[in-house]
Amino acid sequence: MNNSVVFNADTLRILRQLSPSDRSSITSALMNRVILGDDINDSLSPMQSIVYGMLLSNIERASARYARANG
Repeated sequence: MNNSVVFNADTLRILRQLSPSDRSSITSALMNRVILGDDINDSLSPMQSIVYGMLLSNIERASARYARANG
């Protein structure tokens, strides 16, 4: 079982382009989800939820690709 979490360049680029408050909220929600397994998406604004969903999808796909390649 591979427990690697992969943040690719696109994910990091998007996070860096967010406003500081959005970056903090979304990064916190992502870390809670991918590291702790908690979903705190309810605390995000509607726009933050959209960005969170996109980034989470990127992270899950990149992590799955890594797991397949290094399985």
